[in-house]
Amino acid sequence: MKRKVLFICNHNAGRSQMAQGLLNHYSGDKYEAFSAGLNPTESVNPHTIEVLKEIGIDISGKTPLHVSEYRDVKFDEIVIACDYDPDNHELPATERITEKKFPDPYLFSGSDEDILKSFREVRDEIMEWTDKEFTGDNEMNNKNSDNGNANNNIYKSNFPDDNECRPVTVTVFVSGDPSGPPLRCPDTGRSLSEVIKDTDIIMKKQGFVIRYEERPESENTTESLLLIGGRPIEDLVPLPDPSKYCGMACADCGGKPAGTTCSRIYEYIPESVLRLAVKKAADSMD
Repeated sequence: MKRKVLFICNHNAGRSQMAQGLLNHYSGDKYEAFSAGLNPTESVNPHTIEVLKEIGIDISGKTPLHVSEYRDVKFDEIVIACDYDPDNHELPATERITEKKFPDPYLFSGSDEDILKSFREVRDEIMEWTDKEFTGDNEMNNKNSDNGNANNNIYKSNFPDDNECRPVTVTVFVSGDPSGPPLRCPDTGRSLSEVIKDTDIIMKKQGFVIRYEERPESENTTESLLLIGGRPIEDLVPLPDPSKYCGMACADCGGKPAGTTCSRIYEYIPESVLRLAVKKAADSMD
């Protein structure tokens, strides 16, 4: 019997539709995937349809659904790909809930081609995760096996030593004011250094070690306050559009005042986007 999996995101127009299409396409013999939204839109984002069609998956007939549509269905697993408040949202019955956040396409900005490129990157990240989560030999699957603890130890022992990994440095330029608040990811509230520590564990599987450093703004020779592998994060991933969260007048310029750096544009980078930027910086070194 196929295992039922429900993917949930905010609008059911991007991430959850991608995950449903990918799992049904590649593992439809073992899983039956569904998707829903906490606040669904009227239609699926056309970029979602396009990037799936590029790899042979047609979801053009799909319509966003509210999670309440599945209130009478029992799922083996529910995957929540967005911010979620259990006090405000009632989920269907399930044996297991997994929270796995992916970059929110709604926040992408730039030209149509830039946005489409970002949708492809989210698609590929979801594809990689669903493959490892549901079909691959990974930590999550090992945790669910009969010998979970033993397999987890084997899995972790396969990490290369730091001296065998290639370094990727994450540099944050900070002001001289020690009382200034650290940059935090808004989806979890965790500081940048905490997120980088977790990302280091993930990237070790790919042979990279992540180094985090804070340097004074006076040493900055770029227009970016956040460098990954020596590259501005803006060159690696589209940053969220400040006009959607920033109350400052400078948001009218797209978040980057001419000739200046502004920490405001880094205040709404979710963990998933930050991890994606680190991965892209590492991939560019291959």
